[in-house]
Amino acid sequence: MSIEQQANVTCPVCGRASAFTIWQSINTTENPEMKEAFRDGSVFRFRCPKCGAETPVSYPCLYHEMEQQIMIYLVDEEAVEKTREIFNKGKADPKNHHYIYRIVTMPHDFIEKIRIFDAGRDDRTVEVYKHLLAHTVADTYPDLDYDAIRYDGYSDDGKEYLDVLKGGEVLTSATIDEALYERLDEAVTVQHGAIRHGKEWVIDDKWAAAAIG
Repeated sequence: MSIEQQANVTCPVCGRASAFTIWQSINTTENPEMKEAFRDGSVFRFRCPKCGAETPVSYPCLYHEMEQQIMIYLVDEEAVEKTREIFNKGKADPKNHHYIYRIVTMPHDFIEKIRIFDAGRDDRTVEVYKHLLAHTVADTYPDLDYDAIRYDGYSDDGKEYLDVLKGGEVLTSATIDEALYERLDEAVTVQHGAIRHGKEWVIDDKWAAAAIG
């Protein structure tokens, strides 16, 4: 079920308060027209109708793709454990056995998960790939100051990109090497099982570092 509500957001530039739609949950079967807005992150950007300034807005949101059996929950850090318990109970129900559950605490991670699954990728493998890419970036650009590597998805040229970012700005990008991805994917599946049989809901760089050992 999709649940939306209206909230007032005060523009930090001009000080005007305006209405903004917050999605507590989104079911892409009920609201397929909203899928792209979640995929591009526009649901987390407030545009002031008075001065036009854009401001990021973060709020808890449950993203549900019924056809693909995927749930991604964006929550505050302090709500992670409670959400984990909710997902554990959900996974125990036989009708949810094949669901992929994920918990994230930042909108950009939320968006990245959507793009990864849309591309048919395993986010566990992508996180391991990103972890290895970080070492390559450090060796190739030892003085490069960046704060994140993020999966961007398919570009107009038909290639998949991982972006190296600083403050949201793309410094450089790398295409996914399919042969390397397949080797990593096989290793991840052997070690952790098929993605739909997994029982770990927080898949991030810390998970990847522990998985690599």
